[in-house]
Amino acid sequence: MRSLVDDFKPIVGRVRLTAKAAYDYTKRPEVTATLPVASESEQMLRRKGLAAVERAEARLAAGTVGLSIESGRPIPDDRLEAVPTAERTAEEEAR
Repeated sequence: MRSLVDDFKPIVGRVRLTAKAAYDYTKRPEVTATLPVASESEQMLRRKGLAAVERAEARLAAGTVGLSIESGRPIPDDRLEAVPTAERTAEEEAR
């Protein structure tokens, strides 16, 4: 029987590959010359996104993916499908 963690591994992997590919693409000289300079807030959002993926990978390795880091309650599958890096339930995030 497959578990949520088994289902989550390829999702986190795809998110990481996509984030890394996008980052690598923007660092190519021929692309850099044509891109507008990212604002500090855009750069911060990119770093936060990559950090969220890294935290999700750590939770995956620890076996705690799918559990809220705040309460330890399970994060619903539909939320994890929509936001693979979710660290809290939607209710906790809304607070």
